[in-house]
Amino acid sequence: MNELDKMLIERECHRLMVDYNIYNDTLDIEAFLTLWTEDCVFSRVVPEPVFEVSGHDGLRAAMDQIIVHSDRLRRHLLVNPRIIVHGPDRAEGFCIGLAIYGPAGDRSLPVAMGGVELVGEYRDQHRRTPEGWKIARRELTRVIDLDAR
Repeated sequence: MNELDKMLIERECHRLMVDYNIYNDTLDIEAFLTLWTEDCVFSRVVPEPVFEVSGHDGLRAAMDQIIVHSDRLRRHLLVNPRIIVHGPDRAEGFCIGLAIYGPAGDRSLPVAMGGVELVGEYRDQHRRTPEGWKIARRELTRVIDLDAR
């Protein structure tokens, strides 16, 4: 694999990270699911207890419960993305995510600033599928958390 091939893979995987935030924030669940492999796993490893869902049905249910019906309007920021290509069909990623929030209310913009909800570290496993690059696994570690006790 040459350097150009690696750069193209890095770009595709970086795009997955960006689209994750966009589709999450715009509540576009169907587009959000297209980013993931059918056998995907999403987990929050810190804080305990570990939260984990798998597959598109698990992701859809989690998004519906945590994001769609939340009393918070969120915008996620992607910081310091890093992709490591392990081969033509496998890569891993790391990034820091910041979630900024305000009250969901009636969704009229702008809304009052609530603050930074969390600073998290995402560790990803990316896999090339017949449909293109997808997220196979994403682990979130909540490093700084508004709701931490």
